[in-house]
Amino acid sequence: MRRADAGGGASQLQRWLPLAPALLLCGVALHQVYLSRVHGLSPWTGGGFGMFSTTDVGPQRRLRVYLVGEDGARQLGVPVPLEDRAERAAALPTLDRLGELGRQVALDRGGAVPSLSAVRVELWRTRFDPDGLVPQPELLRRVDVDWDAGGP
Repeated sequence: MRRADAGGGASQLQRWLPLAPALLLCGVALHQVYLSRVHGLSPWTGGGFGMFSTTDVGPQRRLRVYLVGEDGARQLGVPVPLEDRAERAAALPTLDRLGELGRQVALDRGGAVPSLSAVRVELWRTRFDPDGLVPQPELLRRVDVDWDAGGP
């Protein structure tokens, strides 16, 4: 009787095994939809599901960095050593990634601005009006990293 039970279990496994690739693919697709909806993942990254349905890709996303001080906010470019990190943050703009980029910019440029109170990192993307196809900027994420004399 034990052999019959073991054989029944093996036949169950044999029945479900061919479905494993399809289930795995569905899991990957659902994970990318989650990352896209919750964390702003570009559909062109992370597996490419939905990539041809949107123009939300590299050049359509712009990362802006501001040094915020007593005299207002001053925009600056991303420092060259942080460009790779900025590209990854633009592709998957989690609050942690944008915050870490802001902290790195603050450490890199913080001493140059004596009245620095924060570093602001914004990620913008281009959306197209569905009626007239007019491009419109849209703020996707914004993070402010507070700064004091001791650092971020």
